[in-house]
Amino acid sequence: MKQTRQTPGRIEKIKLFALVFPTFIAFTAYTGYNLFETAVNKSEYYRAKANNQQINSYVINANRGTIYDRNGKILAKSTTVWTAVISPYDIALNDDDAESVCRMLSDILGVDFDKLLKICENTESRYEIVKKKVSKEQREEINRVKEEKGISYYSVYLEEDSTRNYPNDSLASNIIGFTDYNNKGIYGVEATYDSYLQGRDGRRVTLNDSSGRAVDSEFESLHDAVDGDDVYMTVDTVLQHYLEKNLEIIISQHNVANRATGIMMNPNTGAILAMATTGGYDLNNPTGLSAENLSELDELYLRLTSEAMLEYGTLTHETEQEIEREIALVEARMWEFQWSNKAITELYYPGSVFKTITCAAALEEKVVGLHSEFFCGGKVTVADREINCWQTYGHGTLDLVQAISKSCNPGFIDISARLGKEKFCDYFEAFGFTERTGIDLPAEQAPYYMPRGRMGKVELAMSSFGQTNKITPIQMITAYAACVNGGYLVTPYVVEKIVDKDGNIVKSNETQVKRQVLSGETSAQMREILEEVVRFNGGNNAYISGYKIGGKSGTSQKIDDYGEDEMRYVASFCAFAPADNPQVIILVIVDEPNPGGLPYYGSTVAAPVVSAVFKECFGYLEIYPQYTAEEQAAMDTVTPYLTGLSPIEVTTKLNTEGLNADFIGSGNKTLKTVPAAGQPIARGGTVVVYLEERENIKAAVPDVRGMTVAEANRAIGEAGLNIRLSGGAVDNENAKAYYQSASPHTTVNAGTVIEVGFAVDEGFGG
Repeated sequence: MKQTRQTPGRIEKIKLFALVFPTFIAFTAYTGYNLFETAVNKSEYYRAKANNQQINSYVINANRGTIYDRNGKILAKSTTVWTAVISPYDIALNDDDAESVCRMLSDILGVDFDKLLKICENTESRYEIVKKKVSKEQREEINRVKEEKGISYYSVYLEEDSTRNYPNDSLASNIIGFTDYNNKGIYGVEATYDSYLQGRDGRRVTLNDSSGRAVDSEFESLHDAVDGDDVYMTVDTVLQHYLEKNLEIIISQHNVANRATGIMMNPNTGAILAMATTGGYDLNNPTGLSAENLSELDELYLRLTSEAMLEYGTLTHETEQEIEREIALVEARMWEFQWSNKAITELYYPGSVFKTITCAAALEEKVVGLHSEFFCGGKVTVADREINCWQTYGHGTLDLVQAISKSCNPGFIDISARLGKEKFCDYFEAFGFTERTGIDLPAEQAPYYMPRGRMGKVELAMSSFGQTNKITPIQMITAYAACVNGGYLVTPYVVEKIVDKDGNIVKSNETQVKRQVLSGETSAQMREILEEVVRFNGGNNAYISGYKIGGKSGTSQKIDDYGEDEMRYVASFCAFAPADNPQVIILVIVDEPNPGGLPYYGSTVAAPVVSAVFKECFGYLEIYPQYTAEEQAAMDTVTPYLTGLSPIEVTTKLNTEGLNADFIGSGNKTLKTVPAAGQPIARGGTVVVYLEERENIKAAVPDVRGMTVAEANRAIGEAGLNIRLSGGAVDNENAKAYYQSASPHTTVNAGTVIEVGFAVDEGFGG
């Protein structure tokens, strides 16, 4: 058989194929595997890398909604600012001088030059934030210098942003709250309604070329930002100013150790008209501390440093860090304290203001009446406990109105005993003292109270006059409102409505009645009783001539914090007006007035604040007086317009107003007067009338604080000045001056009207 012989060329081809084919298969498999990994398994990873190179995405910040008061005045508003950004990549790409760029930014924005140079070393980076909240002026200066020096657009650019501005600085700071660096609400309304105020950020997406430049706008995707909704509060900035101003006056006059707070509310709806805590803060600089706090931090640093030096002989790095941490903790507590809203976050014993609640419950249950009698011998023994009245020798026999007017503790112990534990606890719960009010502000504190199952005779007795259960001021004023508004417990609120940018109301807070606690008849009786309390004994420190005002004072011991020998007190007063048709209710609480001394009674310390606020706000709220003929005759008048009149004409006109004249000069026509035309002046006062051009005659202001009305009148008159009396107790012979509008021993124009506030230290335990 003939054999087929393979030629050498064919053998070589077979060997080559045997070698190449497996390699080809392996290469194909490897390539296919990597294509599969890239296109499928790792597609998201590589897509992200490609997008990072080809796509730029910029956030378009939404403008935060505006906060308004009840009259549309701006309380908080976002304004446009910019974020300065540098791109080291573009600086290198465009051959811009990095040092020149950094020097420009350092000079205009005040940032560290060396730090900027260090950032520019990373030429792979395209986005480095230099500074946030760049002002319009700084932005314009950066753009001017860029153009002047020929710096390319993407090397340095500014992104639009917004910042929060509070035009009234510290006004209502404890209820408005503020925002953090991320524009998120912190505290107050800013926090509670943050989801409405924030809005929704937009985004702009652009496609870049190989050099990182944005290409034609047809590849751009734009998602517009949606600005936040606007919030309209129930708070009135005018009333807020009146409340804050008068609280600060009482703080300085009575050396108050632990702040004061006040709430003004519509008792029928629960709408908060004003709410203030003394020692607030600047909303535009919320981390700023008072000079007193800064001094305290300095003293702490010196003490800790000295102690460390004495112990170790030197300050190590670790010791310095420990000192810094301790100071930071103290500083944080200071911030928390000044940001907190005392009206809703702090508990206190309400004291005798709570007698209003006990009285209302007893009347509703008909266990007492207006003519019920109670006996006070100065003290009473309950179980094994002797409980004193503030008037140690006792009040004798009292009816119901006298018991509450004289704030008699034994009288109210008797009333609570007639009411009984179960009924007392029923009403305590019904008036809302076992739960938060639900006000639309953050951090409302829960009450601390004696539960029904643990309440014995002593606890019931002490509870009757507000010295067992700890509540918040917002709870007290809400319950008090229920006593006088027809008997309805309402939910307090600080925001009236929320409106979107198209004017649509997206949320509204209307009156929420939780329940009816008292009948209309009982509520009417309480209004009459509480009006009599203010009128008691010829008028007290909350009385204002021509107005019907009802109210009750309170003075509670801080038994949790101090021993009997060093006891401190909380003075309070709650009042409403008009008494026959309440439109406004105010609660003022002064925490630790005059530590270790007098006065500390609510009727002496807190009531004058309520009177002063009422006096300023009644006209604004269109609550007008109804004077008797006697009150009308005693009213202040105003200086008439006298310019150009002769001395005889001046005398005649002043006589008509019950005023006197003191002529200066020998001219025939009046050139000017002190007080000026239209300024208030008491009848019987003296107007200084200038008949020739000359400098005003000066007079030294005497110190009349502590004087009676007669003494102050004489001292002011002898100084060549006029006096204007204020305060609810000006008709009380025991009233003493506690405030004067001009500082003692200063110099003012002769004839100037000096307002002097009077109060009577009634010595009431309530």
